[in-house]
Amino acid sequence: PVQNAKSLCEDLMTNDCDITNVVRLQKTGTTLAAITQPCIAPISLFDLQAGEGYFVTAAAACTADIVGSHDDEYSQDGGSSVALTTGSNLVSVPYHVQANNAFELCNDIGTITGTEPTNIVRIDPDTRLPTTNGCAAPLSLFDVTPGEAYFMTVAADMDVQWITY
Repeated sequence: PVQNAKSLCEDLMTNDCDITNVVRLQKTGTTLAAITQPCIAPISLFDLQAGEGYFVTAAAACTADIVGSHDDEYSQDGGSSVALTTGSNLVSVPYHVQANNAFELCNDIGTITGTEPTNIVRIDPDTRLPTTNGCAAPLSLFDVTPGEAYFMTVAADMDVQWITY
């Protein structure tokens, strides 16, 4: 398993991808700031945290196979949790999530926590444009792909204990 941003660069480069940067969004209050780890840097600027989403930039189009988890707790008897704080959060959806689309993911989170997110946003990898799904009234329904990162906006702090299959 990858431990920090530098090792993520190295791991993805073994998959024939020329990764140039890893980006983490750091949240202060309701503000997000980007922290960029250049892959050519000799040291790692940050450790990777389970449940957080990260962006990587590549010099050219490539495909990397990524396993959802090496954590034995991601099983039928276990699960994973992520703390969402008021405002926007970049969250990696675990491989065992049961929702097929953004609206179902809103409903699942509402069932788990008692409160649905305000919306879920997906960044299209081809156009790099955001697509927003409003949880109260779907604005743009999109499929959920386990392992991908999504922005989830919540009105109040909540802890999501993902439902396992």
